[in-house]
Amino acid sequence: MRWTLPLILAASTLQAVAQQTPTADLTSFVADASSPRGVRIHWATATENGTGRFVVERSMDGWEWTLVNELPAVGQSTRHVSYETWDTQAPTGVVQYRLLEVTTQGLEIISEVFSVQVVSHRGLSVESDHMPGRFVVRATVGQLQDVQLLNNRGQFMPVQLDVRPDAVWLNAELVPSGTYYIQAVVDGTPLLRSVIIGG
Repeated sequence: MRWTLPLILAASTLQAVAQQTPTADLTSFVADASSPRGVRIHWATATENGTGRFVVERSMDGWEWTLVNELPAVGQSTRHVSYETWDTQAPTGVVQYRLLEVTTQGLEIISEVFSVQVVSHRGLSVESDHMPGRFVVRATVGQLQDVQLLNNRGQFMPVQLDVRPDAVWLNAELVPSGTYYIQAVVDGTPLLRSVIIGG
């Protein structure tokens, strides 16, 4: 975590630094929060001259910045180069991102800030396994735990569970026909999805 304070330099000093410092010609810097996977941060350079690496940072207030990721730069280039990384731990709310170009001389050049509105995509996906009474349960984002089947009175029903790395396969073939609820915990939050068995 780092703190940033405004740095005021004379225009002549900035011009001298720019003339002596190798930099990348940054053509775009965008943060996109539309995916359930997280925030996609991508940028592009037209040229690079002495760029060592790129550092992506996040902030909720514009003062306190947290590292998201570091990517090595091409370093020397006269062609268009694209970069991409993901922030899968972004908090909800208005989140600010910035890009630091760290040159081979150790100088940090900070981009303008890009702000996005991050909303929670946490959810529970329940799909039919193409056989009566069988379902595939997944978390759209986060960790899936404690998958159970409940009847309309909230009672737990006996089912077979096949727990796999990316999903839980639920077999309720022996359960009487009717409307039931699949309950699961995603990142500590209990979620319900209704399912119809038989009938």
